[in-house]
Amino acid sequence: YFPDSAGTKTMIVWSHDNEQKNKVKGMEIDYTIWEKDVGMSTPQVIPGTDDDKLQMEPKIAFDLNGDAVCVFLQTDSSINENSDFSDVCNATEIAYSVWNHNTQTWSAVNTITSNSRMDISPELTSNENGDVALVWMTDNDNKYKTLSDRTIFSSFWNGNCWSNPITVAQNKAVVTIPKVAIDSSGNEAICVFTLDGDNDPQSPSDQNIYYTTFSQTRSNGNLIKFTDDNQYQDTAPSVVYGWDGEKYIVWLKNEHSTYQGEEIHEGTLYYKQIGSNRVDPFIITNGTISDPTVISSSSSTRSLVMSVIWFII
Repeated sequence: YFPDSAGTKTMIVWSHDNEQKNKVKGMEIDYTIWEKDVGMSTPQVIPGTDDDKLQMEPKIAFDLNGDAVCVFLQTDSSINENSDFSDVCNATEIAYSVWNHNTQTWSAVNTITSNSRMDISPELTSNENGDVALVWMTDNDNKYKTLSDRTIFSSFWNGNCWSNPITVAQNKAVVTIPKVAIDSSGNEAICVFTLDGDNDPQSPSDQNIYYTTFSQTRSNGNLIKFTDDNQYQDTAPSVVYGWDGEKYIVWLKNEHSTYQGEEIHEGTLYYKQIGSNRVDPFIITNGTISDPTVISSSSSTRSLVMSVIWFII
């Protein structure tokens, strides 16, 4: 499930397997709308995804028009349950559909990418003004076990179309889903992710957090190392612009151990302001934690308020 809200409405999108269709081809995107004083609408399929293609990993954001932009993975019609993995990779693109708040209808599905590489992990963000930024990752050789050839791209939505994609990080050993946040002006965005130090995911203690900032037309090209700890795995980073205008990163520091033959991940969840003089980050909580995500508070106060939501997978 992935929600976003605007005004009195909150929309939720998710992947749904329509069992009336053949396996794989029944994967479509469903949505529902909750509205204040009205309640939750009956879930429906986004019409353009009611086809013979596989769609999944939907993300949603409301734009400056008050419309909802839904971005997701999509294969072409050739993919079925017997398809080879390499064929699936070649056929996987980033696609989108837009919900018009006036007509209450969805646009046709269009693609953002069109290539023979595996495009995955779309992530959307928006600010209070409806400026929307998207990042996604590409695996250049379509071999998931190789790490150092992964590239992160970004594009901005202006309420009508997507900007030309820019390269955020190229040929890097990215081992987490890239997360993105956009500032209040809409002129700057930041992307945060974990890189593997030796290109070997079996030795995760050398995985550290990196970030970079960029605009609609230009990436600064600099990857800034945020953590430098080769004893623990620094992973699952997400980022937010606080109401004070500062950038904050939330991440998980994992310690791996074995108990009765099973691998145990005991972690501590931290947050820290980028550029802060404070040496040690703040501890949020610890224990067995999965997929933390930081979101900006909608409070009208100018103090920073953070809300952290865990999705257990």
